[in-house]
Amino acid sequence: MNSLEKGKKALLLVEAKKWLLSEKSKKTIYSSEIVKKICDIPYRRLSDWDRKDILPHQEREGVEGWRTFSFCDIFIIKIVSLLRNNGYSVGNIQNIYNWLSMHEKADSVVNNALHSNKNMYIATDMRTKHEVLTKNDFDKIPELCESSLFMFSLNSIFEELFKKMKIYY
Repeated sequence: MNSLEKGKKALLLVEAKKWLLSEKSKKTIYSSEIVKKICDIPYRRLSDWDRKDILPHQEREGVEGWRTFSFCDIFIIKIVSLLRNNGYSVGNIQNIYNWLSMHEKADSVVNNALHSNKNMYIATDMRTKHEVLTKNDFDKIPELCESSLFMFSLNSIFEELFKKMKIYY
């Protein structure tokens, strides 16, 4: 990646972070149609994950209305999609979803990552151990799990979402 591309990428992240931290973004809701385009998943998969309780609780317009999603919901859906595409079972995904859903953990993870200038990661054994880390915290990895570890960059997820969401905000 040349310096011009790096500059454009950095500018996109600054713009997106500024927008996400604004009051307007907190009031913005996204339809299922937009979410499936942003996250590159078919509507049928969204419905299936909803039935299996591995999606954030969505608001609905009316009793039988359309689902609506916040940015934080989209963030969780993108993580679920990433895990599913890497071959993890619905049961394993449910574990990390439950962790993210606890006490507004996903909102906290999103806000911390947006306010940080460091690259942040989620490391998980996909069962009971889940941790938000920076590169400075990588020494915690051995104590995080004895067997297997799946780790992904939050910044990469944000970048991908921001590129696709740019046309919607």
